[in-house]
Amino acid sequence: MSADELRASLDAKRQQMLKAFTGYALARYAKVYETLSMEQLRQYVEFLRSEPSKHYNDASIRAFGEALVESSREFGQRLPGARDQSNT
Repeated sequence: MSADELRASLDAKRQQMLKAFTGYALARYAKVYETLSMEQLRQYVEFLRSEPSKHYNDASIRAFGEALVESSREFGQRLPGARDQSNT
């Protein structure tokens, strides 16, 4: 399967995957935060809306994305039969 075919296949399933992940994420976050009081949740939401938190989250998301791309590229290049530079 070519990269374009894989991309098209994933794009076709995007809404289904997003729906499944959203349900999982909501359930997981509810479990993670269930012990917090309403006041603690309010303070946390206030923090999340702050500029330092937005900067931290943006930087974290970029770094995580870059790490995923690089590790995926390295994994692809280590697959048996992979040609040099064919997975870049």
